[in-house]
Amino acid sequence: MFLKAVNEKDIQAMGTVFGTKDGPARQTVDRTELEKRLIILACYFNHDSARTLGEDRGTQDHREVRVELKKGNLTRQTTFYTIQGPGRRWYVDNMDIAAVRDFCGNTGTGRGGR
Repeated sequence: MFLKAVNEKDIQAMGTVFGTKDGPARQTVDRTELEKRLIILACYFNHDSARTLGEDRGTQDHREVRVELKKGNLTRQTTFYTIQGPGRRWYVDNMDIAAVRDFCGNTGTGRGGR
């Protein structure tokens, strides 16, 4: 859901699945601060295709979801860290941005050099 919202540039949808054990970030983080964070995340995680590679138990009640992302001629593997919140709902509370750092603003991705 998070990656779909990223590609749709739907900050509201991203905010419903980005959160912590306390619930969605849109309910726990200042709106302006959250929007800034989500816009930055949208830049890094915008992709042409995504494939889930696996899921493992992480530390401190997290699940680690490994994903392969492709953007233009680049292919990267990254990890999303999820945690269960209220109502047994899972939230993305962290991700490996370093793995996709070259997705954001890189002219070598075949995206027209934006």
